[in-house]
Amino acid sequence: MKIRDFAIVSVAAACLISCGNEVAEVATEKDGAENEAATANTIQTTAAMEAGSGVYGLDCEAETGRYEIILNKSEDGFVSAQVTDDSGRFEDLLTSYSYMGDATPADFLIAIMFDPTNAPVPDAEDPRIEIWKGENAYYGLVNGNRDERLDYCADVSG
Repeated sequence: MKIRDFAIVSVAAACLISCGNEVAEVATEKDGAENEAATANTIQTTAAMEAGSGVYGLDCEAETGRYEIILNKSEDGFVSAQVTDDSGRFEDLLTSYSYMGDATPADFLIAIMFDPTNAPVPDAEDPRIEIWKGENAYYGLVNGNRDERLDYCADVSG
């Protein structure tokens, strides 16, 4: 493998690691004369998103006001979240499957916690998005408020 090809593959691998479940395509050259005959190798991650990952919003038809939530389980079994909304991306967020302790209802899935000083949800003492299992689909509650119900709009693209 040429040094240039190795560098391209290394950059693709680094992107793959930092981009999560996105797909990266890498082209390699056999030599300078066969540049047009380059072959493409597709690299995909094997990590699957956890149940509850998706795009949520108060209005699924609106272009704004939606939350893209990705839940991933680490090798040690802990689930962390990444939330992207209109204000940006929040990564490595703590989660809890038993947010309400012994009183956690059976239809509760997970709570995604935010830092009170930097949260994409309205001010609260304990800012969070709770993911619940509905009859037909998951839904979210902003800070546990049933009036702030987020409908499940779509699967996460990637």
